[in-house]
Amino acid sequence: MNMRINFAKTVLVISASLLTFGGVALAQQNTATPRVAPSETKNMPTAREKALMMEEKTRAEKMEREKANSSTTKKKDEMMRERKEMAKEKMEDKKVMVLEKHEDKVIAAKNRLAGVVRKLEKMLMRLDESATKIDERFVKFAAKGVDTSTSRSMLDAARVKIVSAKEAVAKAKTAITAFDGKTKETARTTFETAKIAVKTAEISIRDAHRALIDAISSLKPGQKRSGNERTENTPANGTGVTQ
Repeated sequence: MNMRINFAKTVLVISASLLTFGGVALAQQNTATPRVAPSETKNMPTAREKALMMEEKTRAEKMEREKANSSTTKKKDEMMRERKEMAKEKMEDKKVMVLEKHEDKVIAAKNRLAGVVRKLEKMLMRLDESATKIDERFVKFAAKGVDTSTSRSMLDAARVKIVSAKEAVAKAKTAITAFDGKTKETARTTFETAKIAVKTAEISIRDAHRALIDAISSLKPGQKRSGNERTENTPANGTGVTQ
């Protein structure tokens, strides 16, 4: 009886051991790395393929960076070009303003010289009128027997100077018309030429006016007649024309 009981216990222990071993083996089987099917192993990339893929990825990333850098550089270039254009426009505007001021100065100078010439022309008209009146007075004196030969010679000389003054005024007008203000250099040169021409005209008119005064003064009061008689009612300056 005892032998049977011991045998039964032994069987139970062995069975329990087998069950425990089987459970451990089953658990190990479940946790083990799954096997890859041959077809799946065939589709996996090789080391060379992986290297090529990595190289392609690196190249693509590099191209993206270069593209981004190129875009940034392009934007910077556009901004720089816009700034240059703006600076150029400002410079052009400044040049236009300077040119406008220069043209205004040229116009003002022309008008000033032209105003002087107009005054000179009026003076020439008065000199012509004075010469005519003096000549008429000399004719009257000669009719009364007064010797006016010297005075008439001086009047003729004065008239020659009046003609010279007219020519000088004409040259001054031409020089003013030629006054060119396109550039500062030409404006400076042509302005000096016009200014000198106007000054020459002024001097010529003064000379002609002085010659007329000399002609008038030569016929003095009490000028003797051809028979050594004094003239009657002779004006103080000998001509009756106001100096």
